[in-house]
Amino acid sequence: MSDKVLLVFILDKIQYLDKLLLELKDEGIESATVINSTGMMQELSRLGEEQIISTLRPLFTPSHTENKTILMILSEDEVKIARSVINQVIGDLNQPETGILFALPLLLTDGIRDYDYDYKNKYK
Repeated sequence: MSDKVLLVFILDKIQYLDKLLLELKDEGIESATVINSTGMMQELSRLGEEQIISTLRPLFTPSHTENKTILMILSEDEVKIARSVINQVIGDLNQPETGILFALPLLLTDGIRDYDYDYKNKYK
C-alpha cells in the first residue's frame, strides 16, 4: 500500500501558473505534471447556436478558454504545504473561476523511486 496522495489542482487563473510552480518549488515540492485542459462549460460554449439556446449561451461562456491541470504525487505532509501555497497564490478557491483542488489516496505507484524522495528530503 502506498503512503502517497495524488493532489489534483485544476487552475482557472492560468496567469498565476508560473508563480504557483515557483512557490511550490520554494517550499520543497519539486515535481508536478501540468496538463492543458478545458471544462465542460468551455466545450459547450463552442457548440453552434443550434445546440444551445442563444439567450442562455452567455451563462455558459466562461471568461477564459482553458485551464491547467496540475498533478502531484505527494506525502500527506506535502499535501498540507501544497494546499497552503495554492491558497496563498490563488486566493480563496470558493470564489468563482479560481480553481478546484482535490486529493486521492494512491494504492500503488510505479516509476517513482524512493531515492527521489530520500534525496529531496535529505538535501532540503
